[in-house]
Amino acid sequence: MSYEAIAFDTLKFVQRLAQAVMFAEAQKVVLAEALDDQVATRADIHRLEHGRDKLRAELKTDIHDLRAEQRLMGWMLSVTPLLFFATPSMVAPIVLQRP
Repeated sequence: MSYEAIAFDTLKFVQRLAQAVMFAEAQKVVLAEALDDQVATRADIHRLEHGRDKLRAELKTDIHDLRAEQRLMGWMLSVTPLLFFATPSMVAPIVLQRP
């Protein structure tokens, strides 16, 4: 068996390898910074869910209040024409009526 000598610059190889390691390290740092700003943690998600639940409860309360006001206004609008068009002679017997 005969082995032929291959010209191999070990210094250049080591320098290129060091550059590759530095590049990989730089990629790791940049990726970590990007993910740190854009990826939500479980605590972030929990905080958002808590805020959503609080807003949902407030919204349900507001809807309930609006429906109560709507019922009251409906009643007022149904009674107002009766009072507006009623004459004193029509209202007096109702008011003066005793049980």
